[in-house]
Amino acid sequence: MPTSKELEALFVNNAYFRQIQTHLNRFNPIKIMQASQSEIRNSSVLAWLLDPHENHGLGDDFLRAFLTGALKHKEANISALEVLSSDLSDVEVKTEQNPGIM
Repeated sequence: MPTSKELEALFVNNAYFRQIQTHLNRFNPIKIMQASQSEIRNSSVLAWLLDPHENHGLGDDFLRAFLTGALKHKEANISALEVLSSDLSDVEVKTEQNPGIM
């Protein structure tokens, strides 16, 4: 039976996944929309992507990928592998409350 570290190396710290990620990182919709200074809009787009209930069709896949990336090589109470294998379909995503208009 593989250890937790071996599974994490396979699913989280995998060189092939990094190659795919490098390719995907070439596309930056925020930069393309020239919205890098629009924090509220960016938060809304990010919240939409993270929310498993939205109509993007990704379910909780984007949320799991985002959290897994955030936990890579970090000491935390939960491992990236645990997040990757979790069902996050019941997560509720919230943005800033009453953001000020600029």
